[in-house]
Amino acid sequence: MAYAPCVSIVPALLALALLSPGPAQSASAIVWNGPSASARVNVLVAIPPVVNLLENHHPPVLAREPGAITAQQRLVLHTNVRQGACVELWSVAPAASAWVLLPVGGEPVSVQALSNGWRLCTMRPGTHTVLIEHRFGAEAAGPWPLRTSATLL
Repeated sequence: MAYAPCVSIVPALLALALLSPGPAQSASAIVWNGPSASARVNVLVAIPPVVNLLENHHPPVLAREPGAITAQQRLVLHTNVRQGACVELWSVAPAASAWVLLPVGGEPVSVQALSNGWRLCTMRPGTHTVLIEHRFGAEAAGPWPLRTSATLL
């Protein structure tokens, strides 16, 4: 009895799978003239304006002296605003009506008289140290008669 030659079916199936278009095709496609995959991102970093009075050193009490009372104050102001910032000083005691303010050291500032006090302004960002001499009348003796606030320009 004669047997038919044994032909392996595996190589034939493999060749058929590679040559058929359906199952052997890739799931992705390349498009040459299609839309770009890049994106444009606009980032805006907003830094809020900051003004801080870092130091306000002065005597807590003005001692009674014959004649005018003199006291020094040291202010340290920090700001990130390009135009600078201001410190306003005003009197809470009506007895300090004869009050005179003179910048005596530190960085240059502009000084403006207000109806009830003074305004000292810096013209650039950064940390600024200002030394001030105050002259009060003798009636201002007692607790420190001034209040301070920092403001933006």
